[in-house]
Amino acid sequence: MHENEHKHEQTPGHHDDPSPTSTPTPTPTPTPRRQPAERLLPVDHSFLHVATLAHATEHARLVPVLEQAVEHALATRRPFPHTMLTGGSDTSKRVLSHAIAADMAVPLTELDLSAMRSPDQLHERLQALEAGAIVLASAGEQALHGPLPDLVSAANSGRCVLRSIPGARYERFTVLLCTRERMDAMLGGRDMFGQRFYFQRTAESEAIRLRRVLRRAGATCSDEAIAALAEGVLTMRLPTVGTAAAVTALLRRRGITEFDMTQLDEECWKTLMVMADPRWLRTLAKRDRRKAQAATPAAAPQSPPQPPRASEGGGLANAA
Repeated sequence: MHENEHKHEQTPGHHDDPSPTSTPTPTPTPTPRRQPAERLLPVDHSFLHVATLAHATEHARLVPVLEQAVEHALATRRPFPHTMLTGGSDTSKRVLSHAIAADMAVPLTELDLSAMRSPDQLHERLQALEAGAIVLASAGEQALHGPLPDLVSAANSGRCVLRSIPGARYERFTVLLCTRERMDAMLGGRDMFGQRFYFQRTAESEAIRLRRVLRRAGATCSDEAIAALAEGVLTMRLPTVGTAAAVTALLRRRGITEFDMTQLDEECWKTLMVMADPRWLRTLAKRDRRKAQAATPAAAPQSPPQPPRASEGGGLANAA
């Protein structure tokens, strides 16, 4: 008995349970949770696009007019009417064009007319169009004596722009012409646009665009901060997407996703000013100096020193 007890004490790892000892399962290493700022998506131009015209709230007054044109085209089974969209950059001309195509349920093809070097290039693009397609043509004012007349002719008649291919025709399509300048007088007899809309970039519309892009990137925005940012963007003439990308990168560096007034600090404005045109910044600086000078009250002019006045006794008054 004592012998067995002695053996039991000297046998390491011996247990009363006769079952074999199982190898312990290693504990899996937990996957580190991503910080909220790491979930912010890289900003893309597609973040500006909307699903339908009803979502283009930056042009709330124009949307019902375009929706009515869409409804009429669908009811009469006709293509959307040729339309000219005129306005500066970042006025949602492309956003509206994509929304029109979505509501019409037709494909949209983008054409940069300034990049068209020959009728062959235009013919290649038009030949691939489906019936009822929308052609979003940009830089129209730069192509007035180039591909634009051919595009207008093809849209009106369906005839091929290449004389070397007689009898060839294109499918019927719609032209949405985006320009930065008014071209009513320039087009002359080639004017086929039954609808013309003119856009202006405002602080209200810019705030809507900035909020849309930042939210799709994963950031939350306060109304006050978005309004202040939109005012600064308009003042410095900054691009919407570029501004949103810079703000998103700043939030990611700071490890946060909330964009409020505390984020509109000196570092933020310096980051944004890099994108501005230096010539325009100099113009703004001169304007601010003129405003400051106009606001400063002019100092009272000092009267010139008067010569010494003779006293009644013939001497100099106030003489020592």
